[in-house]
Amino acid sequence: MAIQVEGLNGNGYLINNSIVLNILETGNSNGHFGFKIEIYKGSSLVQTIVTSAINKRLKLDISSQIKSLFNLPSQYDSNSNAGLFRVHIFSGFITPLGFVYYDFSGSYNVTKSFFRGGVRGNGRNLTLPVGSVLNPDRNIYTPYFPGYPNEVSSIINDNGNLWIAKQNINPLAPNVIKRREKGCNSTYVKFLNSLGGYSFWLFEGNTYEEKNTNSGIINNLSIIDLGNEVQEELELYSKVPRNFISIMKDLIISPEIYIYSLTEQGETWSRYYSGSNTIEINPVKTSQEVKIKLKPFTNYNPQVIWQ
Repeated sequence: MAIQVEGLNGNGYLINNSIVLNILETGNSNGHFGFKIEIYKGSSLVQTIVTSAINKRLKLDISSQIKSLFNLPSQYDSNSNAGLFRVHIFSGFITPLGFVYYDFSGSYNVTKSFFRGGVRGNGRNLTLPVGSVLNPDRNIYTPYFPGYPNEVSSIINDNGNLWIAKQNINPLAPNVIKRREKGCNSTYVKFLNSLGGYSFWLFEGNTYEEKNTNSGIINNLSIIDLGNEVQEELELYSKVPRNFISIMKDLIISPEIYIYSLTEQGETWSRYYSGSNTIEINPVKTSQEVKIKLKPFTNYNPQVIWQ
């Protein structure tokens, strides 16, 4: 093969870290040389990149292109956080009329699995092997809260393609730790974690705050009262063992947070979002006092509720 590519030798790449390809054309060529990179989702061509090369070499990060092709995440569909894409690379010349493909002796064509996830730090071309449990920072322990919905996500192999599968947590498994939080006003939370799975935590208590703000009055030819805006905030608090702080770190940056409730109609998950949160960790203590502030997702852009 005339094209040599480094960066996609494994499988199961994390799109929230850089996915850098080093591309080299080993054949003979002259002129304004370049590469054409096509990305397919299924049988559909969804991205095309045409770029020049220096000395027949190119370094390219494709993480943003792959990320833009993912569907919106869904708490009910694990594979909304997984995707199968084909990368096809051609070498050729860039002319005033566009890219002209020249078959020096072949192209590079590969299909790989990608996951909506990432690992903190500057790591690149990171993969999740088969059997990986999607816990923050790859924590070897999974918390289990009796009496609440519990599940865990892991990587499975389906004929060479990697996907995310979720199953109920086995409380007797060796890597599972049962937790019973104190308090009579506990709150159960589910959220999308940094590796693309969903994590859970039971907070000991909460405080709820609601305030309204008048939007002002326009006094032109007639007086127009713009009404009031309501702002709600739910603060969760709990003591968290130090070995589970990685879960809290993921919670405050999660784009998807849900609060559990059990009603006559069954189980419901109400979506919230967080912002401007910090976690202070005292390395001397084995348990940390954690407070998380959440706001209803429906009020992300607060609307006038009275006028």
